Amino acid sequence: MPKLPLNKFAYILFLGVLALPLVQYHVSAFGYIGIGGLFVNDSLGMASNLYIFAKGDDLNYLGILGVLLLYYPSHYIGNIFNFVLNIGLLLLSANFFLKTLAHLRVVISPVKSTTLFLFVVFNFYLLLVLFYPNKEIPLIALTNAFFYYAIVKRNPALTLGSIFFSFLIRDGHGIILASTYLVIFFSKTIVHKSPIRMLFVIYCVFSIVSIKFVASLDLFGEYNYILNRNVYLVEDVDSALSNSILNSLPSYISFPIKIFNHFAGSVLRPQFFDLNDRLYLHGIGLWQNGLAIFLGIIAGFRVLLKPSKYDPKVILLIFSLFLALLIVSVGSYTQARYLMPYIFWLAFFPIFFFRINSLFIFALGLILSSILLSFAGYGSQIPLGIDVSPFSYF
Repeated sequence: MPKLPLNKFAYILFLGVLALPLVQYHVSAFGYIGIGGLFVNDSLGMASNLYIFAKGDDLNYLGILGVLLLYYPSHYIGNIFNFVLNIGLLLLSANFFLKTLAHLRVVISPVKSTTLFLFVVFNFYLLLVLFYPNKEIPLIALTNAFFYYAIVKRNPALTLGSIFFSFLIRDGHGIILASTYLVIFFSKTIVHKSPIRMLFVIYCVFSIVSIKFVASLDLFGEYNYILNRNVYLVEDVDSALSNSILNSLPSYISFPIKIFNHFAGSVLRPQFFDLNDRLYLHGIGLWQNGLAIFLGIIAGFRVLLKPSKYDPKVILLIFSLFLALLIVSVGSYTQARYLMPYIFWLAFFPIFFFRINSLFIFALGLILSSILLSFAGYGSQIPLGIDVSPFSYF
């Protein structure tokens, strides 16, 4: 596997940061020192579903079938299986990422490579799910594999394989990768020459055609449940989304607002503290992802303004990130977390295309602004988090 020119200190920090999931169960001790949000609700829900699945009980597994199959051995081996598998998937992600960089002939300095490495592995969200079934880590690996096989190797079979397994883990992400591949396959020349114009055309279409309208056409047959489920989450009176003003606005107004929320909402509306004023690690991890999205989109837009100056494969990669942002924003129930599968590339583009000192100043300004907004009461409303040892399923 190609290697990043990392500072030795980075490896020591990596080993040190793995101590967090190893002591994750000591919730009372963390709470005593003012730290909460040690577990990810979705991940614990998947662990519970895996337990039910292993017992043979009836449940609708369509949305997480890939997760259940991938992590199934943990029912017999224990959480250590999840830990080893998740670490292995992150290493696999890095392998595909580095092989793609090698084909792009990208030369990255030790300072920048160490910054990239630490930004990815120090994401608290990823650290908190290392011992649990989750969608994010497998999708990071599959997305990096997709870019390698679709853009670098141009291998249709392996590209479609990465899309298929992504669909089994999160059907919505599978649709994003499939849509990306269709655009790359049929419109590669246009994307190379005029990526901004292509994105604008797609934006105009999405701003007019709502997901509710597409769902009503029943174009996908037995798979139309994916769209229907998204619409139902808005129309269900028990859903928090049913009262959202965005869902009462025309799509050409709500769509740009949702794009802005996904682009900047996580970083400008931080979730640093829970209702007991403790550090909320889960929320900090989502904020770190939001920081990557914010900086990555800005850096990517700068590159797309002058596509002729860069390798066409780089343009396709950045175009894919913007397309994912647009598709995610079409949905009625979406979160910036759905862009986490692109975290390697979202972190890479600002680190590579900005000077490291300029990037540091910009990032520091965002961090300070986020802290001030959080203390001023403009952060997201967040729950208490999970403060007791979670359900054990093995």
